[in-house]
Amino acid sequence: VSKYSLQLQNDVQGKVQKINILCNSSQDFFLMPLMKTSLELQFEEIELYQEEEKRIEIPAKNVQNIKIEPQWVYNKDFDYKLEYDVNMIVIRLKAHSLGDKSIVLPFKSIQPILKNTQLSNDLETLIIKFKVKANQLEYLNSDKDYVYFNNDYKYTEDIHFNNAKNLGIKKAYRIEDQAGTGGNLIAEMFTLYPVGNINKVLSRIRTFSLHHTEDGYLYVKENDRVRFVTNFNIIEKPKISKISILPEGGEWTTQLTALPGQKFEAKIEGVGLRNSKIHFDACQNIKADSLKSSDEALYFSFVVPIDIVKKKIIIFQNQKPTGFEILMKEYERPTEFDFIQINYGSSNLSLTNEKFLKPILHEGTIQDVNIMFNPNKIDTEKKLNGKQYLDIEVRILNNKNTLLDIQNITDIVVCPSESSPRYYNYDSKDCKQKLINLNEYLKYKTSDLEAFSQIQITFKHNQYKYGGQKGFQQVVNLIVKRKFDFDIQFAFPAGLYVKQFDKSGVGNLSGVSTSILAQLNFYHPKKIGKLLPYSVGIGFLGLNAFNFTDDTQRDAGVVILATINPLRKDTRFMIPLYFGGGYLIKANSWFLVFGPGIQFRF
Repeated sequence: VSKYSLQLQNDVQGKVQKINILCNSSQDFFLMPLMKTSLELQFEEIELYQEEEKRIEIPAKNVQNIKIEPQWVYNKDFDYKLEYDVNMIVIRLKAHSLGDKSIVLPFKSIQPILKNTQLSNDLETLIIKFKVKANQLEYLNSDKDYVYFNNDYKYTEDIHFNNAKNLGIKKAYRIEDQAGTGGNLIAEMFTLYPVGNINKVLSRIRTFSLHHTEDGYLYVKENDRVRFVTNFNIIEKPKISKISILPEGGEWTTQLTALPGQKFEAKIEGVGLRNSKIHFDACQNIKADSLKSSDEALYFSFVVPIDIVKKKIIIFQNQKPTGFEILMKEYERPTEFDFIQINYGSSNLSLTNEKFLKPILHEGTIQDVNIMFNPNKIDTEKKLNGKQYLDIEVRILNNKNTLLDIQNITDIVVCPSESSPRYYNYDSKDCKQKLINLNEYLKYKTSDLEAFSQIQITFKHNQYKYGGQKGFQQVVNLIVKRKFDFDIQFAFPAGLYVKQFDKSGVGNLSGVSTSILAQLNFYHPKKIGKLLPYSVGIGFLGLNAFNFTDDTQRDAGVVILATINPLRKDTRFMIPLYFGGGYLIKANSWFLVFGPGIQFRF
């Protein structure tokens, strides 16, 4: 509504945490973060044997927001248990009676979700239909979903099976992939002793071949006679050979480096990886892509927190370090010059101020030019830029664009302030935050510059610190402005018309005279360094100074003369026009004068 003002306050991930509605006064309305949470409900009918424990995987989005009770629920026909896994809910199902069965699971969320514009904790209701088949052979449930394959056939692994009625103790069994004779030998099982408190039998498995549960059941044989049925995975011992990462907007690389706040995809290659649990230490939103994953490759996406404090991200496999690490780097990218300020008068101006897009005419003396830095402008929670490496070049030019002085101020390093999420991770030993006074570097001080002299300051990023990236560059041109200029003029007026007030008549023409004037020249108000074609001076005039035949014609006077100059004033020699008046000392008379002259400028 137009009469209200809305302010959104975001957290680091950009989720809205609070909204302010501002009217005459303000009130805080706290919002509850919402996570889109759902489960995959597409299932074919499941078949399992009586007393077989089946593992059912249910892919889910934001699984951490799904509420479950990870305990066995016992029923007359079947038992089940819900467990969390990476990006999924796992149901362990064990059937007791034969026939078609179904299980109804109404899931709820921990944090509410938005459902038909209403907040609700109700998620999808999952209905799993399954058929329990008669098991002529007793099914041996194992306590492990997988054991590792070892091709030297000497390695064994302990595993618990349920204590079946006819399972012998201290007996050896063959495990093959078919009930009939001639099956492939998958493993050997040797029963050790019963574990009474859990009604299990500890057994030892020696593997001879790989197997996955989806390949079919395994048959436990004694002297070529099938005695039991079981199923578990026999997989390669997980071994990671290569890890590649794909930064958002980048390309796949094996150079394992990351920046705070970056989003990545990771590809982990090796053998026996399907059942590996991979964790990226200190990272967020770790998601496995089960559709692309296999024994040979796993795919993940994750986000590096913007405020991560660790120098490296350790990659864990099954809660053990893999030996692979992602090294953390800090951002070092050039940013706009809004963190640089210049003071050449009485106020600090940001370098990105529109005034600096064109030459600045500063009227009066420039006492100092100070350069300051505002490190609060470098990093924000939305964008990190890191340390800024700068070079400054200062040129002093006169009003004819002649170079008077050039100085380079190099190796300037500006670090982000404490408001940066990465402040404590930056190495601040080489940081320079203090004021730079240009007069400390210049031979020609700014306070001594003449009219329309220029101070050209070039700011640029040091591209060698950014891997050759040029970054930003900006030139500030300060020009010393004057309304008028003062100089001494020595001229030879000739053919001047002189009218003395104490004599009658229209006056006389003089011969060659001389004049020395303290003269004010006026600058064009709209053109840089351009003098107007007139000036005013006061000084002395020697009439007929070179008339040595008649002393009565020579005289000296104090005059005020206005001069009309030629349009071109870039020469030392000119022929101007004079008009003015003054007082003749010898004649003791006031007079007016008008005429041309020859002028020399110093």
